[in-house]
Amino acid sequence: MKKIKKFTYEDYIQYTRELALREEEQDYKIEKLHQYKDKGFKVVLEEKEEAIQFINKTLMLENTSYALQKGEIEKYSSNFITQDFKSKESDVVYKKKDEDIFFLIEQQSKIDYSMAYRILNYCIEIIRSAVDKKKLGKRKYQMPIVYPIVLYTGKIKWDAKKYFEECQVRLRGIQEKNFTSYNLVDINNYTEEELWKQENFLSRILLLEKANQKDKITEYLHKIQKEDLNEKEINILIKMIYGSFHRKIGESNIQEFIKKMKNKKGGNDMGLTAFEKYLDNLIEEKLEKGRKRVLKQGMQQGIEQGIEQGIEQGIEQGIEQGMQQGMQQGIKQGIKQGMKQGKENGKLEMLKKAVKNMIQSGEKDEKIMKYMGIKEEELENIKGMI
Repeated sequence: MKKIKKFTYEDYIQYTRELALREEEQDYKIEKLHQYKDKGFKVVLEEKEEAIQFINKTLMLENTSYALQKGEIEKYSSNFITQDFKSKESDVVYKKKDEDIFFLIEQQSKIDYSMAYRILNYCIEIIRSAVDKKKLGKRKYQMPIVYPIVLYTGKIKWDAKKYFEECQVRLRGIQEKNFTSYNLVDINNYTEEELWKQENFLSRILLLEKANQKDKITEYLHKIQKEDLNEKEINILIKMIYGSFHRKIGESNIQEFIKKMKNKKGGNDMGLTAFEKYLDNLIEEKLEKGRKRVLKQGMQQGIEQGIEQGIEQGIEQGIEQGMQQGMQQGIKQGIKQGMKQGKENGKLEMLKKAVKNMIQSGEKDEKIMKYMGIKEEELENIKGMI
């Protein structure tokens, strides 16, 4: 009989760990894990001063007479959700005042190989929303233009196509024409030193995002802590640190950073107090999930143990029932076989008696075999029994 494998305490520990990981993957998908920093980048880029520096540097207008000034741009509606990308929307869109010139900034924490197609759709939607239909048919009318920028903060170097035509099938012999493309800012193309030299808040959070080691992140946090950040920047920074790095640098280091930043502001900063409440609520939510997880694991353990005990009891009962059923079936089979054997023995006695009578009457062997329906060998055997 096959031996039943026991479900040990070590098995339970391994099982609960795997269960916790599966639940964590379900509860904290990549999108949720990065929601703090992704939203943080968007909030930062919604600040005109940060956005204008970023746009000028990316479009290589920095330190030129064409550099955009803070007062020259304004926020534009960013809810360009296209039919093909209902679950996605463009991050930040700015417009040059009094001109149909737009700057689309799309932040990505992972590579999206449909980006060229997405950018094309966003540009079309922005142009569609801004085009002057009354002037559309006139010869001198100039269409709106969009300058798309993709800010990529992932760990693997961006390798998605930038030009839409690079993603299309091509007809041989036809020269490629430039179509809609996007400007890429990949933090993998910058060193930490280069990012630190860019003295703006966006470069600081990009630097933290690029740093992988705990000691490096802590080092930059100490440096950033000495800078003159406003209340909004402090809150954004803390949220992003907590959302992205709390596992790497630990809860205690984050709390210490919050405390120092709070003391730096005089200890009466309402924004930090509100955020501390936010953290408390977040931690309480995680604790509640943990309690539910423990309860679920306990129920699961009970089910596992119940199944194991049920299998063992079932096998024992099965063996006992099997023996009883075996005996009953054996008796029935024996009776059946006995009856069959008895019938066969009875037929043989009758056959012997009939053959004996025919021999005594002087009948020949051929006639006996014909009338009795037996072969010569069988007749000889019967003669030996008479």
